[in-house]
Amino acid sequence: MWPPPRAKQIVVGDCAADPPLGATGRALATARAEDVVYGLGAIALALGVKRLALRVRHDDARAALEREIARREARVQLRVLADAWPPPGGEEVVPASELVRAAERARGVEPRTYVTIAGAVRAPQVAGARAGSTVEELVALAGGALADDWVAVAGGAPSGTLAPRDAVVEDPLLLILPASHEVVRRLRTPIADWLQRAASACEGCRLCSEACPAPLEPHQILWTLATLREDGVDLARALACTGCGLCDAVCPSVLSPRALTVAVRDRLRAAGANGNAARANRSAVEKPGGLDVALLTLRLGLAPFAAPPAIRV
Repeated sequence: MWPPPRAKQIVVGDCAADPPLGATGRALATARAEDVVYGLGAIALALGVKRLALRVRHDDARAALEREIARREARVQLRVLADAWPPPGGEEVVPASELVRAAERARGVEPRTYVTIAGAVRAPQVAGARAGSTVEELVALAGGALADDWVAVAGGAPSGTLAPRDAVVEDPLLLILPASHEVVRRLRTPIADWLQRAASACEGCRLCSEACPAPLEPHQILWTLATLREDGVDLARALACTGCGLCDAVCPSVLSPRALTVAVRDRLRAAGANGNAARANRSAVEKPGGLDVALLTLRLGLAPFAAPPAIRV
């Protein structure tokens, strides 16, 4: 159930969190604006909250939502963000897909899974699929993969994870890539290999830390792990990592500060570490911005798959 049942001052719906090649939030804002606004209101009513806002990145999404807000005479603030990844953090948001599902539940309609199927598929699209659809079923829905040795990345790049073909899809982006693609190779690289590469190739340039929207200074975590030095670095800071992957995208040595920082974060969480203080500190210092999505698409080697998806939601 989204959002979690706790006291809130404002409900913020998010139509701006699509990573490269993703278009689910944008498509729902344009094609299902009525349900986006209705679902936002339904969630706010259930929580007893009167302040509502929607985050958007694209002009067509903003225009569609503006029309629907005006039609309903709804008191909803529109926040227009730059076309960059990752979108600003620091607040809890409700994804556009959850807003539409909330509207469907309120109307007694069976909620669907809303996902962009992109990359090496014959018919890239944003689809409303049966809840519980698997990777293989969604790839078939998009006309099939362009290669027999395809691999699925749930959540897309640079922050997704590899998903088996029989996995149920819950992420708003399913990125299909050839097994030989650099994104796949990076995700398949073991942590031990990243440690070894960091020990020999990290230049200490700090670009990963300068790009980090938290900021967490991942270069310090990477260097500490690679050298096994007791240098006073507080590894607990990794608890605030969102795993956005921007540090990987800017690393000139093609290392993965993200993989190492996320590994530390997950081990600390498994040991019972509390990340509330780290997240609160992240919210206080979080930087706006991110990397331009078009540039990030090029850096990730995704430009050959950047055909606009059909919208079937």
